[in-house]
Amino acid sequence: MKKLLIKFNTIMKKVVSRKRVCSVTGIMTSPENFYRNQTHVKAVDNLRRNTGATKEQLTRMFNQLTTY
Repeated sequence: MKKLLIKFNTIMKKVVSRKRVCSVTGIMTSPENFYRNQTHVKAVDNLRRNTGATKEQLTRMFNQLTTY
């Protein structure tokens, strides 16, 4: 029983640690959606490049979307 409990705790730690929160959108998602050493997801970076908006402008937009 003790081994089963230890194995369960190990699995749960892996599941919990496999998610990251985007600093722009606030969405919790898989680390594969992030560039290395970045705090925002790849989709935000694509939006930023295609629209010419800054990271701060996108952060404000997503904050307004979640507020209303």
